[in-house]
Amino acid sequence: MITTFKIEGFIDTHTHQDFIKRLGRVREYELQINVKGGYDIPTKNIVECIQNHEIAKCKRTIGLDDAQSSGLYLFLVGEKRIAHHRTKFLLHRHFDPVTKKISPNLSETEIFLIKYFCSRTYLTLEKALRLMNENNGKGRILRAYEAKDYGIVHEIW
Repeated sequence: MITTFKIEGFIDTHTHQDFIKRLGRVREYELQINVKGGYDIPTKNIVECIQNHEIAKCKRTIGLDDAQSSGLYLFLVGEKRIAHHRTKFLLHRHFDPVTKKISPNLSETEIFLIKYFCSRTYLTLEKALRLMNENNGKGRILRAYEAKDYGIVHEIW
């Protein structure tokens, strides 16, 4: 039996800790995503936890209204990735938590996440960085059909 987990809102340390607790009790799961953003480090920690978990496997992810920013990276963990036709995806440069401005250099966490993104999609690192840097680093919102063209989404309903 596949267990359903839902991650909504904003990704932070609490989201990471709660997810790890729930993950230890299942073998197969579906992850429903409705996320507009979050912090880089908890997002990276969740991705690494999912990648390295020896028992629990994410059979599919489902993008609800939003799989933006941190939500996009979590959406990519599923073996099968399904999105609603109105799901929005956002790939953008990350903001410095102190200055609230786009960092001039990629952080180690941002590098990890963008390489992970490229490994799960059809985009090269160069193309992914170009998308991230559109609109002065604010990136671009992708609709489900465009995200499917890039290999982010497998199926749209």
